[in-house]
Amino acid sequence: MISSPTKKKGKAKETAKIQTFNDKYARTGTFTSMSSGGSSGASKTKTSSINLGYDQPSKKLKLVEQDRPEESMPGSQSKESGNIKSRSQAASVLIKPFQDAFPRLLDHLLATEVDDQIGSTCDCGEASRIIKCLDCFMSPSTCQACFASAHIHNPTHWAERWNGHFFVRHDISQLDGYVISLGHSGARCPKHPVDNNSKAVKFTLCDRTGIHETKVLFCDCIGGGHPTDQLMSAAIFPGSMGSPITGFTFNLLKDFHLQALTSKKTAYNFVAALRRRSNNADPTKVPFLRVIRVFKVLTMLKRSGQAHGIDAHFPLRPPGSIIVPCFACPEVGLNMSFDDQEIDEEFRWTFWPSTDDVSLTEGRGIFPAKDSYQAYLKHAGISPEKSTCAKLNAVDMQNKLKFRGCTITGVVSVNCARHNFFWHGSTVDLQLGEKYSNTDYALAQSLYLANQLWWILLTYDINCQYGINLVERFRKSFPGLVGTAEKLVLLVGKMHLRGHKEDCQYRFSLNYTDCCGHTAGEAIEGSWAEAKQAGTSTKEMNPGHRHDTLTDYQNDWNHGKVQGLTDYLYRQYTNAKATLPGKIMHFHGLSRRHGQELATKWLKMPTTPIFKRKEWHSVYRYLPGRATVFRNMLADEASRASAISDQQTTPVAIFLNEGLKLKSTQWKAAHILKHHRKHKDPADLTQLQTLRVSLTVAIKKWRKQQQVIMPSVVDLVVKQQVETPEEETLFLPSDFQEGASDHQKYQLETLAPQELKLWEGSAHDHLESVRQAVKYVVSLAGDKRRHACGRPMNTRATEILNQGNEKKRAAVESYRKAREIIVQLGRSMADGMFPALLDEDLSMKDVTSSHKLGDGLKVDSWIWRHGPLGEMPQRECDEFQEQSDSVQWFRARADMYRWIEQKETLEYEFRRVITLDQ
Repeated sequence: MISSPTKKKGKAKETAKIQTFNDKYARTGTFTSMSSGGSSGASKTKTSSINLGYDQPSKKLKLVEQDRPEESMPGSQSKESGNIKSRSQAASVLIKPFQDAFPRLLDHLLATEVDDQIGSTCDCGEASRIIKCLDCFMSPSTCQACFASAHIHNPTHWAERWNGHFFVRHDISQLDGYVISLGHSGARCPKHPVDNNSKAVKFTLCDRTGIHETKVLFCDCIGGGHPTDQLMSAAIFPGSMGSPITGFTFNLLKDFHLQALTSKKTAYNFVAALRRRSNNADPTKVPFLRVIRVFKVLTMLKRSGQAHGIDAHFPLRPPGSIIVPCFACPEVGLNMSFDDQEIDEEFRWTFWPSTDDVSLTEGRGIFPAKDSYQAYLKHAGISPEKSTCAKLNAVDMQNKLKFRGCTITGVVSVNCARHNFFWHGSTVDLQLGEKYSNTDYALAQSLYLANQLWWILLTYDINCQYGINLVERFRKSFPGLVGTAEKLVLLVGKMHLRGHKEDCQYRFSLNYTDCCGHTAGEAIEGSWAEAKQAGTSTKEMNPGHRHDTLTDYQNDWNHGKVQGLTDYLYRQYTNAKATLPGKIMHFHGLSRRHGQELATKWLKMPTTPIFKRKEWHSVYRYLPGRATVFRNMLADEASRASAISDQQTTPVAIFLNEGLKLKSTQWKAAHILKHHRKHKDPADLTQLQTLRVSLTVAIKKWRKQQQVIMPSVVDLVVKQQVETPEEETLFLPSDFQEGASDHQKYQLETLAPQELKLWEGSAHDHLESVRQAVKYVVSLAGDKRRHACGRPMNTRATEILNQGNEKKRAAVESYRKAREIIVQLGRSMADGMFPALLDEDLSMKDVTSSHKLGDGLKVDSWIWRHGPLGEMPQRECDEFQEQSDSVQWFRARADMYRWIEQKETLEYEFRRVITLDQ
């Protein structure tokens, strides 16, 4: 929700310093907005401050390392060697007690093969104990009659009968007089005499305990029902609808159904396992495949509500659909009404279809009617289209040889891109690879569900070429959906977009398109990995059985998604709420740093890619100009270092400023020496020698001025003995370690504040040098990746890149040393004006290349927004700096908007889920 709360009083003074500017979204604290008011309804311009309630970003959590469980386990020992601790592996510690107890545990396992009570008198007093049941919990051995009586309601337990040497497994029906009676809750039908089992039917009963050859006595009472009805009432699914002689318990069917959905176990392997538990009964006599197929369909009919006439309550849904819908995606008549579409924020009702395809071994789907699909294929034919993207061509680059001898070569499916739900009728079979006609039909089936919506985003791996003639193909085959096809926004998933050429990465990017939130467009890939296991069984099925099986798998996928949907939305919402403040802060910082004039200029620029001069141009894309741009950027630091401000015209200011220059030269000499010791470059020695000569002359000249301005330190200058000029102490106020006490001792109280001001300005300059160097290195690295082909070019590019890194390291060291001096002169280390510069702060998103995976989660460091509020960049800033700044600003704004959209979209998805649940 968007609100316009009043400003906090505590922020009024700070806000007054912030230059504001208009923005089309009008959502954040530093923007102004256009509004209307007045009783007459006339519109007027009103400037008001807008914020989202994120004045301060959320505090970072401090991670506390806890002791690991294995460190406190008895028997575990740790040895210290220096600072390194060795610890026993947890698996070894936990398994050791079991290993020690092997003899005792084996005794217990062997004890299950015998029974001490065998041969003794049964509790009934009529016979000896000769049978025991291992399926019952802690069941004692009994005589045959007592066993049969105790298992009236457990006819699928095995009778373990003692033969004098060991136990032999028997079906319970092999016991004298035992039959399974139906129709009277397990009791014998009164129409059948107790001693007469002549009407008992030999019956194969399959349960989780195995395949049993039993005897069933059907009820002969009037109204007892058909044998199939009696079996179903006893939770036994008949193997046929005539005179069944085979049945499957509901527990068995549910167990296999669950195992097939979770592990994709085949029916053959499942029945083979039952066979091994059944004294090797013949599984070929068990019609399991036919029964489980019917059972799955009946289960889907029950769960979908079709058994209760649910279509009457949802008349706009496809009639007879058994597919679990996405609770969060907008669907008129399901979780939103027609009136809801009038909401202005279009992304709240964005429909998110996504398409993908797999081969036969990855086949799965929720299929449309076969006859209509086949008729469409004959009418549509093949529509060859030339690819416009050389980097990715899913249609033309398929290996057609692998399809030889196959009638179905895979599926193409359309699902929900944000929540990964499969939709009714939106999965179709492929013939000899993927064609546009196949995808068009699957897309059309999904658009029938969304034709009431007016904002639809479609992600597809090859949308750059698939969408070229999409409307024309729909006009030919689906004229009723032409209007819907025309309003499609075609994009490419973030992962697959990396495989496209660079133009596509700006034209079809989810990162740079409004109303996308933080949608990856790749959710369907996860479902393929899960359902892939079904290929080994479905490839051998006939078409009808295959469709039933795949629909069952995908419907169960949807069911699992519904169960975890609220937790998923909550995690996403929590993440968006925590990430958004940092994105807003970063964008505001960049806007304040660049100032109102540039920000206003950039806001007027269109964000839609424009094709001109045979190239796609985008505000998110860096297009370099002259080759001298990079060299001019580095020369800028040298010009700043030699400049003296107009305020520094007094003799003392000039003296101190020259002292700062000398210190910077000393740092430079020390850096060259350090580089030489590391790389042994002879050129460093030549440069160092020249620098030392000039530095010695400059220090000697400066000392003469120091005798006049700082006479109290002359004795200290005379006493020091050094070998090189870079080691010589200049004895500026910042060189005294005791701070204020030394300043008072050597009468430097007036010089110290003046030097502090100079160092503060120098720190700003060094920070600007750091920013320029980081940009330079990022630009060189991107240029090297794109253009350095072959060993010679790569070696040369690496050499230039190393030079840029050395320049960056020198700038970083200069800022850090300047900050240390500022602290030495009295500023607090906690002062936010000059934060500590860490290695992780020396980064920026590469504006010379397209958006990378994960960039949306990153926030550029503080160095890009640090500086006086509203400070305008220098008008003489070269083309590279201004363009790279604008690209960085536009990408930061896109990041912020995507997270705003993500948060608000999730809020409305929560509401739709609640609406459907109610």
